[in-house]
Amino acid sequence: FNVRSGFVAILEGPAHLLGPEATVHVLWVVCALALASAAFVLARELGAAPAGAFAAPVVMLALLPRWTLGGNAAWSSMLVPSMMAWAVCLWAVVLLFRRKPLAAGALVGLAAWIQILVAAQVGAVCLAAVLWRDRFSRLDALPFAAAALLPAVPAGLLLWQAGTGISAEGFRLLSEVRAPHHYLPEAFPLRDYLQVAGLAAVGIWALKRTRLRRSAGTNRLVAGYLFAAGLGLLLGGVAWLAGADAVLSLQPFKSSVAAQVMLTAGLALIVPDVRLPSFVWAMASVATVGLSIWVPTGGRIMERPAFRLQAPHLADTAAWARTESPQGAVFAVPPSLTGFRATSERSVLVDFKAFPFTAQGARDWADRLEAVAPGVLRGRRIGPVGATMAALDSAYHAGSARYADGILATFGATHWVRTEPFPEPDSLLRLVYQADGQWVYSRRAP
Repeated sequence: FNVRSGFVAILEGPAHLLGPEATVHVLWVVCALALASAAFVLARELGAAPAGAFAAPVVMLALLPRWTLGGNAAWSSMLVPSMMAWAVCLWAVVLLFRRKPLAAGALVGLAAWIQILVAAQVGAVCLAAVLWRDRFSRLDALPFAAAALLPAVPAGLLLWQAGTGISAEGFRLLSEVRAPHHYLPEAFPLRDYLQVAGLAAVGIWALKRTRLRRSAGTNRLVAGYLFAAGLGLLLGGVAWLAGADAVLSLQPFKSSVAAQVMLTAGLALIVPDVRLPSFVWAMASVATVGLSIWVPTGGRIMERPAFRLQAPHLADTAAWARTESPQGAVFAVPPSLTGFRATSERSVLVDFKAFPFTAQGARDWADRLEAVAPGVLRGRRIGPVGATMAALDSAYHAGSARYADGILATFGATHWVRTEPFPEPDSLLRLVYQADGQWVYSRRAP
């Protein structure tokens, strides 16, 4: 059991019926529509007119998806655990505004099985908001917390029992090499800080300007929600300054997504009411559903690809590996290459994106990256992930055929994939496949 087991379990059943690709498409559409509908309903709960409420999901999910800190967003161009968890948690927020704490808590608890960090942060923000509201609604805190913890605690215990966690060394690799943009404020672009500050200023102004549309209790609920989200960001900043890696590992900057949701819903309040015939709203809704299905399956908007699935780099090699290599073959591939494992249906020695969230797994990941791309990870300074992947690929291709053969032998791998041929011939490796810009070598039989 690991942090993605619940997410995989949700995909597994439908995948047997529809196939993996169709399952991913269907669930992406379901999550996208769940996020959009939750944004619409939340804006209406805050007092937005229909036109503003309809604009809320467009602004939140399409125009400002990453006006957050830590490279986080409620939705993604591909199906990921956090997108599914946010789709569930945003409806929990809606239910909380409708004074249904049991149902809201149950959804947060369910989300813990999909992405426990998203669920924990949304649960904390919602609980703080309920406690902030007034002394009468504080009675909602207990059923909300109980309903959330009842399903969430078993998930946490399973993760603890399975040894899911990360050592200090592993967190250093994760935060400084693999994903500094999620953890370290020094790695956040200045643009992100300016965007969050601008959104906060305009969103709070809009919520304050329209406060008379809502009851005093609802206004206090909004205030408590935003205060708790802001406190999460402050906690992250203090943890970074204090070097508290245990706190940073919880990704406190995810709370910026919770704030972004409420602030963009607030922006919907300043959109004037537009009187349109009901059939116009019906057609707009149909178009929204249609776009949600069309875009992830390869649709284009104004001749620009938008969220379409593209064949991964070295697609021909992956197809060859799937049909011509033994099922137990293990491929060394350029570290930046992702998707090869899924499309080839073969194991890979290591890739940069697939970071294991266990202490031993993190050490193995670093050892394998150091083996196939020597000298890159040692002393690596915090920098853009793209630059790190480029450096890893360069070191990977700089090795000789004899060095590659030694790595294959050490780790029990069978094939070495390159985007350029080895500069010198070597009797230890043989070329087994070649296509345009693609070379695959295997070890010769001893």
